Amino acid sequence: MVDRDQGYSQIKASNGTWDKMASLCYGGQSKRNLEVRIPEWPPITPAGFTQVRMGESKGEKGPLGLWTFGLFTCLGLGVTGIPKNHTGNSRFLMHFMVSEGKKEDDQWNPFHKLVKDASLENMKGWMSIPDLSQQLPVGWSDLEAGYVDLVIKRMVQKMTELTGKAPKTVARPMALVVKHQLPHGTMQIDRNNEVEMDGYRVTQ
Repeated sequence: MVDRDQGYSQIKASNGTWDKMASLCYGGQSKRNLEVRIPEWPPITPAGFTQVRMGESKGEKGPLGLWTFGLFTCLGLGVTGIPKNHTGNSRFLMHFMVSEGKKEDDQWNPFHKLVKDASLENMKGWMSIPDLSQQLPVGWSDLEAGYVDLVIKRMVQKMTELTGKAPKTVARPMALVVKHQLPHGTMQIDRNNEVEMDGYRVTQ
């Protein structure tokens, strides 16, 4: 059992396991891991969007949306809502790395603060997660998948506590992400707070 108030220290993975997961986090964006060289990689941020890099959290308002790519073993976490003052940020996105080298609280706390400071109404949470039921990355076992599943469960709980309701969660296949086949591994929230994961609109 993992204590929900503790970070990765409560997940008893070896250093080798954490290193493997960290390398896969970077593999979703790295050009070096490509089986076929793609000259356009890394991709250009779409017009009208602000890029959220690995380990980052950002908020936006008005005409700008938020976009991230290379979600492989990482998680995409989003929150949308209506700011009470009607002038603040109304959308937030985090590219959460499942890696002990990027501490859980060091990533979560800035995201949490951004959202809380916005004083949003009608908040909704969104999560893009790796599909652990499909083909796992080369060299992975059920052990590594189990660690990632624990992290996912922790983030679902944190997102639920933050927004007051369970987030909309979409599982994405990992195989196409490491091959850099866009839009796989992408998540975006546009200027109208419409959310897409892996190229599919998930807002209703």
